[in-house]
Amino acid sequence: VTMHPMPGMLSITPPDQPLRDPAVIVAFRGWNDAASAASTTIATIAEQRNAEQIGTVDPEEFYDFQVTRPIIDLTGPEHTLTWPEVEIMAVRCPDADRDLVLVVGGEPSMRWPTFCKLLLDALEALGVRRFVTLGALLADVPHTRDVTLTVMTTQEGLVEGMDTRPPGYRGPTGIVGVLHLLAAEPGFDAVSLWAPTSHYAAGVVNHKAELALVEGVSAVTGVPLDTTQVRADAREFEE
Repeated sequence: VTMHPMPGMLSITPPDQPLRDPAVIVAFRGWNDAASAASTTIATIAEQRNAEQIGTVDPEEFYDFQVTRPIIDLTGPEHTLTWPEVEIMAVRCPDADRDLVLVVGGEPSMRWPTFCKLLLDALEALGVRRFVTLGALLADVPHTRDVTLTVMTTQEGLVEGMDTRPPGYRGPTGIVGVLHLLAAEPGFDAVSLWAPTSHYAAGVVNHKAELALVEGVSAVTGVPLDTTQVRADAREFEE
């Protein structure tokens, strides 16, 4: 896959067998990821579906390392240094009509237009037509209630039958909002799922919000996902 505008900023090794009508699921840690609900959703899907990493984005071009710092680990016999990165993973789904591509990482600090173009071009080259972004926001919602997703979509039929509410927001946005709108321009079927999380419990993973996002992903992609463990985690979170 040839990337533009600068080679080497994003690298992908396409799978040996082409993905079948893949849908992409995208989440970013940070501002778009209250109570880690969106990024945890990606991790859950990746673990459950044995995702295979096929690409990364060069962190030096897009991150301010004073904002998103590398992680050093001096606790083991071998000391390690881990730079922030965006992972691109492929998921084979033999029990569905399509495969998935997962994208997760820290929210980039700079060059968002270039970052978005690189990512959209790469995903289009992989055959992606359905683009699903995930987000979570702090809100005045009690942790005891079920989570109702806020949804933006280019086609209402993609979320038909889901219990959702339309967006009612005007203000600053993160990379998730930018990617959703930019994905709609070249003709991707774009869906953005946002889960509200209790503002007073922001320091722990909100598994109830994760559950709503996992169920939303399954509904808009047609890929069945096992929610048994997530439901158990959601009950524990509520307790």
